[in-house]
Amino acid sequence: DQARKTLRRAYDHGERDPQLMAILGLTEIEARNPASAWSFLETAVQNNVTRPRAYYELAKLRYGLFLGGIGANGKLSAQQTADVIQPLLVAQSQQPPLAEVYALMTSVLSRSEMPLPADYLAALHAAARNFPELSDLMAQAIQLHLANGQPAAAAILTELGLRRASDLATRAKIERANFGAARPSQ
Repeated sequence: DQARKTLRRAYDHGERDPQLMAILGLTEIEARNPASAWSFLETAVQNNVTRPRAYYELAKLRYGLFLGGIGANGKLSAQQTADVIQPLLVAQSQQPPLAEVYALMTSVLSRSEMPLPADYLAALHAAARNFPELSDLMAQAIQLHLANGQPAAAAILTELGLRRASDLATRAKIERANFGAARPSQ
């Protein structure tokens, strides 16, 4: 509460620095007040703030909104997908890399009704390579590459995932994800 009051004081005095807007938005997220966080995060992102979590939280808010109005087919439209993915692509380009950015990205892309563009697939590939220990992320990235006609990329990720797998259950999950790609070299 004290942090919110202090930050709000600067805002109420006309300060609109993108970093302040991002911090205000993130503070509202922490206070479980997403409705208030939304406008702060939108402003911070529109002003190209360098804070990957601000982009992630905005994408998460948008995704939640779209899931509430999702069609009978259970899929996100191309526009909805883009509206959520764009801030995640920016977050991906900033430091530090956040695993939750990639987890949300795979969830969104798994629900998209559109064929995935090359830049989305490249982001997924980077995600799996940056966090190969996250077997669910790796498995989803493999499946999305296969579903979008990229078996070679899926095979590369499968090989990486199998090299990094810490147990038999993880190995099995990665192998199941790659059911349609060529078997990686031993």
